[in-house]
This record gives sequence, structure tokens and C-alpha cells, in this order.
Amino acid sequence: MAACALQHQRWRRAGKRLLSYGYLCLFLYLFLTGSATAALPTTPKAAPMWTPPLAASTIDTTEDPKAMGYPDGRKVARDDNGHLYVAYRKKFKMHAVTAYHIFVAKSMDNGNSWQVLNQGKPIEEVGDQNQRVPAIAIDSRGTIHVVWYGKDVSASQGDANQIKYVRSTDQGQSWSAWRNIAYIDGYTNQPMWQEHPTIYVGVNDALFLAWEGYDAQYPTTTQIKFLRSTDGGESWSVWQNIAPSRINHSRPTVVGNQDGVLYLLAYAQVASRQQVIVSQSTDNGTTWREWSRVAPSLLAQRHISAATDRHGALHVVWQQESFSLRALLPKTPAPTPTEVHYARYDGTGWRDFIRIAPGEGGAQTFPSIQVSSHRKADQAEWEDTVWVAWSESNGENAPASGSTIYATLKAGDTWYPPRAVTAGGEQIYPSFARTPMRYATVAGTPYSLNAVDLVWLYNGPEQKQIYFAQLTETQYRDGGELLAARAAGLPSIQPGAVSAPSVYPMAISIQPHRWLLQWIWQWQLTREAQSLLFILLALAGYLFLKFAFSRWFATTMDQ
Repeated sequence: MAACALQHQRWRRAGKRLLSYGYLCLFLYLFLTGSATAALPTTPKAAPMWTPPLAASTIDTTEDPKAMGYPDGRKVARDDNGHLYVAYRKKFKMHAVTAYHIFVAKSMDNGNSWQVLNQGKPIEEVGDQNQRVPAIAIDSRGTIHVVWYGKDVSASQGDANQIKYVRSTDQGQSWSAWRNIAYIDGYTNQPMWQEHPTIYVGVNDALFLAWEGYDAQYPTTTQIKFLRSTDGGESWSVWQNIAPSRINHSRPTVVGNQDGVLYLLAYAQVASRQQVIVSQSTDNGTTWREWSRVAPSLLAQRHISAATDRHGALHVVWQQESFSLRALLPKTPAPTPTEVHYARYDGTGWRDFIRIAPGEGGAQTFPSIQVSSHRKADQAEWEDTVWVAWSESNGENAPASGSTIYATLKAGDTWYPPRAVTAGGEQIYPSFARTPMRYATVAGTPYSLNAVDLVWLYNGPEQKQIYFAQLTETQYRDGGELLAARAAGLPSIQPGAVSAPSVYPMAISIQPHRWLLQWIWQWQLTREAQSLLFILLALAGYLFLKFAFSRWFATTMDQ
């Protein structure tokens, strides 16, 4: 009996150790690789994907792998005549040195063919200095506005990058002389860069410009700067910092609605994490509210794109780290996957927080959003369609070889499965046009084509090509609203003609862990404290499970 009792005690101790080691291994596995979003529904929907990829039209070639970066500096615009304009940069020898310069290409046949304006030369003559990251917009008078940042003619220091501007009032035949529209003094050995401008045409053709940069008052933290013009770009206001503080602010975008309300969005270092923030102005940009967070999260958020609809609502997408305990570490040892998230502001609060679509462990990067409004001949009310495009790589936290451009749409309350617009090689930096609504008349009633213009970059090993395609929502024979992609000058590609199961099925759901993140976030802890708190919570859960299963094991063995 004594030997049996001793053997029984040994088995109990061994069982407890085995359970403890198992719990510990499971805890470490979840800590390093776990993802709360794994519980989201992933049942594939009936979602055919175009194969082969869409054959889009080529605009131009470039040497620059970032020629179409970044959100939300729009690279394509369409005027009221239907003419398309695309801004980008490529190398050109202005005088003695080959440097990057700003170009604009134009299409008068809906993207079927393209012509590089200014006789194939840059639209600026800054000199032998690199110019970077253009953004383009067109007002109702047809004036083309282009902004970018770069060094001046005689610049020799790294602190000479200023926001530059040109315009064309004759559909791109000629261009104004370039000028610095918000010169900010630099000083010796200080990186006083002004960069990443975005431009927006608001009510009554007012121009609004936002960018990030240092200044004498904030020499070590970038602030969001704002500028406006009410005379078509002839003169500009004095630049101002929007709700400045001693933290870094990056990559802004500015949009507005038909009521004249302006929104500025950016991402900033909040509690040691990059977070999407927003400010609002109701007086044409004279005064702005303090920054507030759009979707507080323990995970890093970057790269915002924003658009408004005819009803005045603001639609925003951004890139966010996929949820995992590893991502909560103060210093993540390796890049974590990223996903595209969406939210809508209806004037009273933020709604419809969603993750657009789960990836396959890769990185969903650089999203772009646009809202098209349309009204069919038999409809009295306008309908809004939200379009989202992004680049999805094969596992790196940056565009990588093998990345694909995906697009999806939201019609009414329904999100449709994402579709591949183009694939093969490295397809990156999609950018939608802020296209004005285009109308035709059917029996005397305005009828609009629900379509959006999209450009992106193919970063090939030898040549880098800039592509254009038009995405349109089409009513098919079965009566269902389906996403169709139409290359310029080509008939619509029927998704059912050549199809394959969707690689990335749609799963729309509010993240189940959001309540926990919101609860923790209210404490305003630092990133290190947040990580420690989350680890302690996970450890408490582990100890509870260990105790519960140990008691269960002991009871079972006693029986």
C-alpha cells in the first residue's frame, strides 16, 4: 500500500509538472505569435478573383521606386472635361547633374494613351537638386495645382527642403514659375526639412495645403503645418502649426465637406505609439480644434487616407499593426504584419470601426480611399460607394517582392470581397483620384458613372512603370452589384469569365479585443507600462488556468 501511495504521489507531481510546462509553452507561444483577431470569421464568401491580372495602361517609366508614394498625396486627378493628369517624379538632367524632378502626364482618351506634358520635360526648373513626393489637384475652373518638396537651386545643406508649388491654367500647356509658398528658415546643421505635402480643393475652389516639418520653435519634433489660398493659388496665407506639441506628427492629409468643414488627419507619437489623430475647423482653416485620436489602440497606426461623401461624412483608412502580444513589446524584435482599418465620422462621433480584410500574414500597406456618389436614372437619392485600395506583400512590413494591389468597395451597408486589381512582381503605392462626379443625361435625368481612377507603381527589377486603371461598379445580369475593373479603352472584365477562389476572403467584424484596449488606453500609460500590464494580465490568466486544471487533475487522480 505504501509503495502504491508513493507511486501515486510521483504520478501526481509528474502530471502537475507536465501541465505546468504545457501551460508555459502555450503562454510563450501566444505571447510571441498569438493574435486575438484569429477568432474573427474567415469563412470564404463567393468571391471570384480576376485571373490573369488586369492589363492596365502604362503612363510612363521612372527610376524611382517611390515615384507614387505616399498616402495621402494624391497622384491622379480628372478635370471636368474628363482629362486625366498624373504627377510623379523621375530623373532628368536639367543642367550638369541628373536629379529627380517633377513630371505630369496627361490623357485625353480616358487613360488609353498618355503624353508627358511640357514637351517631356519637368514642370519645374529648380535646378540640379532632387525634388520629391508631388501631389496634384484640379479646381472647377480647370486650373491644375501641383505641390511637392525639394531643395532650392543653390541649396547645399540638408536643411533646404521647402514646399514648392506650380499651376497651369491652360490644361497643362504651360506652367507657372515654381515658388516656395511657405518658406521656413533653417539654420546650420539642423535638418529643417519640410515634407509630404497634400493639397485639397474645397468649397468655392479654396485651396488647402498640409505637410509636416520642423521650425525654429520646434527644431526636434515635426509639426503639422497648414496653408490656404482663396484666389486660385495666386497668394497664400501665412503658414501655421496645427495644435503643436512636443511630440512628432507625420504624413498629414486635409479634406473637407460641402458644408465647409475641414478635417486634418495625421499620425503622432502618443504614449510611445504612433496613433491616427484628427483636428477640425469650421471657419475655413482659421482656427483648429485640439488633436484627438480616431481609434485609440495599443498597436501602431500609420499612413492615413481620407475622403468625404455628399452627406458630409468623413471616411478614413489607415495601416495598423496586426494584433499580437509580440506587437505590444516596447521594442518589437521583428516587423509585425499590418492590416488596413476603416472608420467613419458622421459629424457627431466615429462609427463603423472595422478591419477591412484579413491578410495571409503579410503586410497590407499604403491604403487609399475615395467615395464616389452616383444616382441612376430611376433614383431620386444619391448613393455613396466607398472604395479602398492597398498593396499587400508576402510577409514584410513594407512593400516587398510579390506584392499585389487589392481593391474593395462598400455599397450601402455591405462590404464586398477584395479583388486583385493587378499582381505579379512588386505592385505598390495605389492612389485614387479625388475625381469630381461625372454625369450623363438619360431621358433628361442626370446619371453618373460610379467609377474611380486609380494609379500605382510596378517596381520592376529593371524598369519601374506607372499604371492607370479605372474601377467601376456594374450591374450584372444576375442583378447583383459586383466590382468590375476596366482597363482604359477596354471592355469590362467579367469576374465570372475566368475566376479562382478568392485568396483573401472578406471578414468584416469589430475586433473582439477592442473593449480591452479601450479600457487599458484610458489609463494613459506609457508603451512600456501598457506592455507590462498586458503581460501581467496574461500571466494572471496563465496562473488561473494552471490552478484550475491542477485542482481538476488532483480530483481526477484521487478518484
